[in-house]
Amino acid sequence: MKLSVGSRALVVLASVALAFTSVGCSSDDGDEDDVKFAGGGGASSGGSSSGGSSGGRFDYKSTPGVVKAKDGLWWQRDVNPNKQYTWQEAKDYCDLLELGGAKDWRLPHRDELCTIVDVKTSAPSIDTKAFPDTPPKPFWTATKYSLKGYAWGIDFNDASVDCGQGYAAHNKPHYVRCVR
Repeated sequence: MKLSVGSRALVVLASVALAFTSVGCSSDDGDEDDVKFAGGGGASSGGSSSGGSSGGRFDYKSTPGVVKAKDGLWWQRDVNPNKQYTWQEAKDYCDLLELGGAKDWRLPHRDELCTIVDVKTSAPSIDTKAFPDTPPKPFWTATKYSLKGYAWGIDFNDASVDCGQGYAAHNKPHYVRCVR
């Protein structure tokens, strides 16, 4: 069967739509401030920790307060388990952070934050030797959601499905972990 240009475009659009809906989010109960977390793919499987590294994935002994990931990203090691931020506050916090001799910290994108998820653990779904005191709660990402005033987050309570991805209104408080 031969497709015309218009038909091929429709097939491509349908494929893209299926790819986006595969992340999935829980149903909306009408409260726009509720967090819609579904969990999500693309997360790394963890590994056991020994010495100053975490299964070869993280180096957390070289620079105090900072974790260097094998992929080259540098992460804020410690977060305040008693402090949550709106989305804009989280972005501002990272922009102003000075840590490990660096000032170029930022709020991570969704795919970046997924790289530190450990799908083999839960509550929290992260290597707790590399990232101690991580609350098993949602963390903001810089990735905007398709609805105005919403952004993606990663829930570290149980990220075994879809890397814990979900979205929330910008004014909903979440935790923050900065990256550079």
